[in-house]
Amino acid sequence: ELVPVNSCLRRLCAVDGCHVVTTEGLGCKNSGYHAVQSAIAAGNGSQCGFCTPGWVMNMYALLEKNKTPTAEEVEQQFDGNLCRCTGYRPILTSFGSFARGGKRCGHHQSVKHPTAMLAYAPKPLHFTDPATGQEWYRPVSMEQYMAAAARAGSGRTLRTVCASTADGLEKYYRQPAGGEAGGGTVFVDASLLPELRDARLDADGLCCGAAVPIARVIDLLEQGGHDAPAFGVLASHMKRVASTQIRSVASWAGNLMFTREHPDFPSDLATILAAAGASFDVLGADAKMRTCSAAQLLKTTGRVLVLSMLIPRLPAGSVFETFKVSQRHVFAHAIVNFGACVEFGTSNGRVVKSARIFVGGACETLLDASEAAAVLVGRQLDNAAFQATLGALRKDVMAAASKNPRNSLDFRLHLVGSFLYKTFLSANAALPPQMKSAIVPFVPAEARPISTGTESFGTDPSEGPVSQYITKRSAFIQASGEALYPSDYSGPGALFGQ
Repeated sequence: ELVPVNSCLRRLCAVDGCHVVTTEGLGCKNSGYHAVQSAIAAGNGSQCGFCTPGWVMNMYALLEKNKTPTAEEVEQQFDGNLCRCTGYRPILTSFGSFARGGKRCGHHQSVKHPTAMLAYAPKPLHFTDPATGQEWYRPVSMEQYMAAAARAGSGRTLRTVCASTADGLEKYYRQPAGGEAGGGTVFVDASLLPELRDARLDADGLCCGAAVPIARVIDLLEQGGHDAPAFGVLASHMKRVASTQIRSVASWAGNLMFTREHPDFPSDLATILAAAGASFDVLGADAKMRTCSAAQLLKTTGRVLVLSMLIPRLPAGSVFETFKVSQRHVFAHAIVNFGACVEFGTSNGRVVKSARIFVGGACETLLDASEAAAVLVGRQLDNAAFQATLGALRKDVMAAASKNPRNSLDFRLHLVGSFLYKTFLSANAALPPQMKSAIVPFVPAEARPISTGTESFGTDPSEGPVSQYITKRSAFIQASGEALYPSDYSGPGALFGQ
């Protein structure tokens, strides 16, 4: 399996057993360019070229997964790629040619993998950084994991990791781990533990081991969404978490445990999994396994290893909704996120039997709005119930309101209220048109039409060859990684380079 990753978030000791493919390995000036490299260069999709290798490799990863993607799949692949020069139009046009019906569809060529990979068997690893005292263990069995964790002792920080993508967030929450007292952090890579890699759909719901990447969870939720509508809601929300490159390797458990360590982190996964009623099997420091809810997991203390989670199938007719407002549609932390689940009695019409409401971002920690949820029980979802629930929910939020100065409490309260209102509306199948529009997502990524555009260079043919458009020659070596920049020639200190 080939997946795109952010090289800046991948530790060198974590690539053992991997075949690392960069744009330099796809093609070059002397041996010929890969079709993906040629497409972005010939299509005027590279200007300064700094971001071009990342675009090339993300497109390559998509074609390795699906050699004939749809145009929608091509455009949705790049939520983790930024370009400050082109405006994206020429990049999307270039890569859209690989979609079904495009002129380059079927032209993809895979890089050959080393034959040694066929016989590769992972072995336990241990590295030590003498400068910081940090240690890295990669066990391949649960017994080896327990032994590595024990070596951390009680005076050092133990961090169980799968892809270490949290390193991109860690800098915003505390000083580098190497500066901690007690001789540095002990990292234990649990990504190869068989007990944590299982994932399956069954009659109970979706069960995933702690090392399963978020992207795999999304795939399974979409597979089960045809008879479990809540799974489709979860999958759509998870696609707004991080980016394609991060979701490909980051584990869902790592996201929750980062939230446990930093309660003010507005985790989307914590909020929506809590609302879905997910349960988690964890192993405590006493080596005893326990099952807990998301809210209980985040409040645990001491050393805890998450083993698995179960996302249950909700009873037929249940209302399950999640929402998020952020500065960008994807790859942005939530200002406020929200999840609600309402189940109804079987013999009393649409009277609420039980409810869960969780809010993130509006409070210092994940809010379990149990008092607001309790207001709903025994009621129908009418205006009186909404007003009563809204009052209780606002009270819950204000009691533990976030002190983050970036967004006012009043703004957050309005968001929470609007999310609750949308939840009530979604439970009503006979809304008038003027109200139904309130629950229609504002052009979600999966519903946007394929972007289109035209290029007009405004040149006068009679003045040729002056002003006529030609492909930039250096774009090809920018796409292949062969371009050299001032920093490649000299050390820091340059004020300008061309």
